[in-house]
Amino acid sequence: MNNSGRNPHGPRVMVRMQKVAVKNDSGDYCEVGTSFIIPRDQWEKRQMNQVVGQIVEMGADAFHDYKDPYKVGDFIIIKRYSGIHIEGVDDEAYRCILDIDTVCKTVNGDDVETI
Repeated sequence: MNNSGRNPHGPRVMVRMQKVAVKNDSGDYCEVGTSFIIPRDQWEKRQMNQVVGQIVEMGADAFHDYKDPYKVGDFIIIKRYSGIHIEGVDDEAYRCILDIDTVCKTVNGDDVETI
């Protein structure tokens, strides 16, 4: 499941962030699910504000003191500007965060709107 080419250590968690925009055939960024073109600077700001992602890898010490720990594959909500933004070798957006920067689990992330 972890195609990022990165492996977190200790209490860190690698999270694949949900996409806020995709490239269309002409190379412009469009909002996911629409044909509305988004300027690159706006797309980057929206991606930085993204708070929903899926756990793809965990360090050995991640969530070791949690009563009901998260697991790989869970969709989670994280603190807005937490972690390090990383582009994986698969060109996906990831964040490497500390386990304490998780807020809660969500079913699939589609029920959360970032403002």
